[in-house]
Amino acid sequence: MDGTNSAANTAMNLATAFRWVTATQLAILLTQALLAGLALSGNATALSAHMAVAVAALVISVAQATLAFLWRRAGAPGWPLAISLLLLVAEIPQMASGRWQLFVLHLPLGVALFGATVALAIYVSGWHSRQIAVPPEARAQYRLNGRPAAQKA
Repeated sequence: MDGTNSAANTAMNLATAFRWVTATQLAILLTQALLAGLALSGNATALSAHMAVAVAALVISVAQATLAFLWRRAGAPGWPLAISLLLLVAEIPQMASGRWQLFVLHLPLGVALFGATVALAIYVSGWHSRQIAVPPEARAQYRLNGRPAAQKA
């Protein structure tokens, strides 16, 4: 196997790992939202679980940023790394504001973390709205920006 194929396989494996870790992060953040709702209802066990799962979210954020860095070095675009680093950095005030019960910061930041992770997971999964907006047989007629190609007379 030559170096080009090896590099391509490495990039593909890193992309797959990044997709899986992003999906895992999404599942963890959804769990966090559910546990937070139960905790706000007065369930002390849910609050303890919410705090424990926060540590898992931080560990996954580190793994996600690390994979994004390695994937970037293998030739991926830089935006997954930038978003992963922002998510990792945002975990710190998220955990601190939760511990200090600063819910005015903790709740909106949690929603922002979840929303950003949903957007990242959708994008890296390869799904784009244009894939369902344009029938497959008509896709060849569309340019990259989604507008119909000029009609020939």
